[in-house]
Amino acid sequence: MRKFALPTAAILLLVSLTPEVQAARKPLELRWSELANMVVGHKVAVTLTDDLIVGGEVASVRDESIVLDVTAPTKGFPQGNGVVPRATIKLISLETMTGSVGRAVGTTLGVLMGMPLGALAADKVGGTGPRLTAFFLVAGATSTTGYYLGRELGRRITQIKIIP
Repeated sequence: MRKFALPTAAILLLVSLTPEVQAARKPLELRWSELANMVVGHKVAVTLTDDLIVGGEVASVRDESIVLDVTAPTKGFPQGNGVVPRATIKLISLETMTGSVGRAVGTTLGVLMGMPLGALAADKVGGTGPRLTAFFLVAGATSTTGYYLGRELGRRITQIKIIP
């Protein structure tokens, strides 16, 4: 039973750091006049009053609307430039990245774990060609997985609610 304690704790830690879990927190409340400083130039997902979600990068915040470069189109908002009226906005999910430390650490751990795992996989296969293939496939996949896990740890989602 003890041999599963460390992996279980590590998985729970990783899950608790994911943006979806962080997004479950109480939303940040901002006035419309304070919004531009936070969101312009960032990727957002705007939840509308009819529960449709429009995703894209904020180009500007106007007096009564947000101008988006829509990358996740939905009904009424095709891909490209789109204007989202202020009155239709229910919630804004702001995505930010916190440096490259997570990616660097994840990739390094992926390589360090991938080499022995690749060697173990190569040992199970017969023949020189298949051994090299098994080694590089396992080592590469583990390194890539480490990179993407590290990238997810550096991703932050902030929920913003507009107050009058």
